Amino acid sequence: MQHNNTPNITSLRIIHFALCLGVFMFGSVANFILIDHTTASFEFTERNQPFVFVAFILCVFGAGTATVIYKLLLSKNKDGDIQSKFNTYSKASIIRYAAMEGAVLFCIVMSFIENNYLFSIMGGATYLVMILSFPSKSRFAMDMGLGRNESDDIGA
Repeated sequence: MQHNNTPNITSLRIIHFALCLGVFMFGSVANFILIDHTTASFEFTERNQPFVFVAFILCVFGAGTATVIYKLLLSKNKDGDIQSKFNTYSKASIIRYAAMEGAVLFCIVMSFIENNYLFSIMGGATYLVMILSFPSKSRFAMDMGLGRNESDDIGA
């Protein structure tokens, strides 16, 4: 039986799904428009070189830094009760998703502006990492170091 103060992972799943769906829809529209241009390429030119580096830094270091911040925030609340641990997990997860979403959106916009699929590849890889960070009960229990009794109290 689930009580009102029992953490429920469903709300975090909805937030994650909405962020991923928004990025997917925006990327689909941009890609559809980009396909109509016959000049789209994979070229690494002098004109797009700074943007490629910025996109690469955002994707690699953005996702990496988001993961470091995520783990740092989680480590600050290992001794609290289950509700405070879940609140910390939710905050850290949303920050992580937002950082990755920003990098992916930048890549989509640059792909659209520069008519270059290099940005789409970088954004797609970061988007895959974003999708794979889907919140689950087992991930919450593992990341927060919950015991067997505590993990049974988590709602679906």
